[in-house]
Amino acid sequence: MVDIGLPSQVYMNLFSNAVNYTETITGHTGKPRKALTYEVEKIEDFPAAGQQGLKLNVFATGTPLGKAECQQIFTEGYRSGNSADISGSVHGGESGCEPTEEGNNFYFILPLTVGIPENNHFNEPYD
Repeated sequence: MVDIGLPSQVYMNLFSNAVNYTETITGHTGKPRKALTYEVEKIEDFPAAGQQGLKLNVFATGTPLGKAECQQIFTEGYRSGNSADISGSVHGGESGCEPTEEGNNFYFILPLTVGIPENNHFNEPYD
């Protein structure tokens, strides 16, 4: 179990940084675009076989970060040079950065102690 305020703050910080640093790109369509997206997904066998985790993602278009920047991105006070898959640690889970051709996906995964409802409506109460 975790203090819900701490993961909420981490997710809020990911959104805030994405808003500040999202860049316009000319992607595979050839048309300029600027995008910020989010996703919540269930991860099987995390942190161990037979267990589940919850992965919270924030993707922003822009210059893909290099391996060295991804290693440092979750270090307190660090700012990227442009102000893989390297993980940090948060509440027994992990955090990381996944650079792509069109931008970067920032995420953190928390281990679940209760199941996710089959309908995947995360904002609805469940037992």
